[in-house]
Amino acid sequence: MLQTTGANDTYGFRYYDRYGNKQSVTLRQDDRGGLAKVNDDGTQTELMEFKGVKTSEAPMPCENYNNLKPLGMGSATLGWNTLFHESFDVAKAYYSGNTTVDDVSDYIRSLCSFGSADKSQISNSLSTIYEHMSRANTRNAVNQNMREAERFFSETGLRQDTEDYYSNHKGIIYYNSDHYFACENIQTVIKNTLNEMAQKYGVGSPDYERLNESRTFIDGGITYNGIWNQETLQTNRYHAMDDIEFLAHDFVPDKRFVYCEASIRLGEEQRNNRMLSIIKEYAENKLLKADDSKDHNIRIEMERNSHSISGHIEKRNSLHRSLAELGISVNNTPDWLWHSDYFGMICV
Repeated sequence: MLQTTGANDTYGFRYYDRYGNKQSVTLRQDDRGGLAKVNDDGTQTELMEFKGVKTSEAPMPCENYNNLKPLGMGSATLGWNTLFHESFDVAKAYYSGNTTVDDVSDYIRSLCSFGSADKSQISNSLSTIYEHMSRANTRNAVNQNMREAERFFSETGLRQDTEDYYSNHKGIIYYNSDHYFACENIQTVIKNTLNEMAQKYGVGSPDYERLNESRTFIDGGITYNGIWNQETLQTNRYHAMDDIEFLAHDFVPDKRFVYCEASIRLGEEQRNNRMLSIIKEYAENKLLKADDSKDHNIRIEMERNSHSISGHIEKRNSLHRSLAELGISVNNTPDWLWHSDYFGMICV
């Protein structure tokens, strides 16, 4: 977006770089009538001429990954898709607590100015908006889940490598149903707003179930469990791209459900009983936020300082048997994942 900054012949330009990061520069008209970049020290740098690639013939907001794939440049050109990035920023602002559900609805409405477009184009556009908003919503909700995992491990002392979760992803599997239901709440807002727009323009609502199964976004799709599976499997680095179902995509958790497994590094001075007490208190006070008064059942498994993985396997299998008793089927983690100390927890 190009806008005046208040200075003579000076403009502020905001854009997304190839990595998806929002950038901004100040531009000024140069001696030849073109634009030059204004540096922090007031000097000017001549802009290089850039001839952009052709990404899509579809008008916004119909520009999506399906339009880009035939060009053979999916990941490279997707970075310039405005809707792809804006929807993510809208969802991020909501989950950061800076905006409300009404702001999310207003953003969706702002995309629905179709002018003279025919009904077929409008229907396609509503479907595209749903895919992008759902992707942005589910990915940000899963990010909240992952950040909570990082806080949990660092604040209880289970892991000493604080602020290292995103850089190395050393064997953490974490699922708190709070984030699943927060995500589903915004999904309902998205659908209700699109239904309103469909009625306004006299077209049918998007086929949400079909779109949820689509492969427009190959990195987990647009459902919470799909994104969670992809993030979990990718960050543990032991599954191929096509094997992306650790938990079933249609899994609906109990509202008090927390599940966690991890490879941890406990110091010799840390005692199991003390650690278990700290973890249980932390889970009860910070992780279990259900609005009912029912008691929570917390099961914790811990194995430490073993030179053999047999102990870790048994602890892991015991935890998975408990999940099976709750009707929850999970794909077993590989035995070699737990190479040091093991921690597992279920809260229901």
